[in-house]
Amino acid sequence: MGGAMRGGTARTAAYRSASVLRAPRQGRRCPTLRPLHAPWPRPARQSVSPSGATSGPAGYLTQRPAARGAYARSGSTLGPSGRAGAQPFAAAPAPYRDLRRRSGDRHMTKVVLISGSLRAASVNSAALRAVRRIIAQTRPASSAVFLPIGRLPFYNGDVDSAGTTPAVAVARALVADADALVISTPCYNGAVPGVLKNALDWLSRPEGASPLAGRIAAVLSASPGGRGGIDAQPALLDLLDSCEAITVEHPPVAIRGAHQRLDGAGEMTDPEAVAALRELVDATFEAVAIVAEQRRSVLRSAQPVAAADGPWSRARVTLSRS
Repeated sequence: MGGAMRGGTARTAAYRSASVLRAPRQGRRCPTLRPLHAPWPRPARQSVSPSGATSGPAGYLTQRPAARGAYARSGSTLGPSGRAGAQPFAAAPAPYRDLRRRSGDRHMTKVVLISGSLRAASVNSAALRAVRRIIAQTRPASSAVFLPIGRLPFYNGDVDSAGTTPAVAVARALVADADALVISTPCYNGAVPGVLKNALDWLSRPEGASPLAGRIAAVLSASPGGRGGIDAQPALLDLLDSCEAITVEHPPVAIRGAHQRLDGAGEMTDPEAVAALRELVDATFEAVAIVAEQRRSVLRSAQPVAAADGPWSRARVTLSRS
């Protein structure tokens, strides 16, 4: 019931209707930071416009551009016939481009990469290695490291209460120190793999101090099949909502026929796949910059956060961009 209240049913239907590498997410602004876990729809919260004007109850931040619709995509964007109908990702309103230049690209940003597949020749891991190369090439001051979730034990509340294992402690510390996560998932029987769900269960603890809370997360999928694992993405986004992560809204990146996009060394070098991943990296770094700027703005204004709203991780950040 909770997932349906957050819009999970509509989101699942929209994803199931797509069979391209990148497709528009029906009924949502793109790209944006998705609201955090709460009953759907959410009440109006404090708004911080690009001009700095604020309104509404304290403790919630919302930033919206003046216009919508300029980022619409139409038709198939990557398939046997190639790309079509894609608007340039760089066509963002000036305030967002300026903000990205000021904050996201200049400072050290730590990114943690999580692959939902344990297979040695995983196409999802290959996609994330491509993400790591893109970050190294375009943002050399930043870092991207893998979190090996296969080393985590099955989640057990008794073990968690008695004290975490070294692997869990390392994983939590790595995520807590990160500015953003990029997660690539296969689709196993219409859902995310159990090993990925297990990792998120560990990272969602301890209650009230989860390293996932307030962490920016971007999602993609890859598969040798024709749907690119896209059917697993709505469930993963709902899981991240429940963990109070801030997920990056963007046209879905679901790389179909992924095994054909690898070179002889098993690296994802297909130009169109790399272009899609580059857009996802841009959206993630832009999200990091916008959230950081919003937090600095509120700190400068010395505006207290309502106790009932919790820490910054509970701020509703809807950063829509046309």
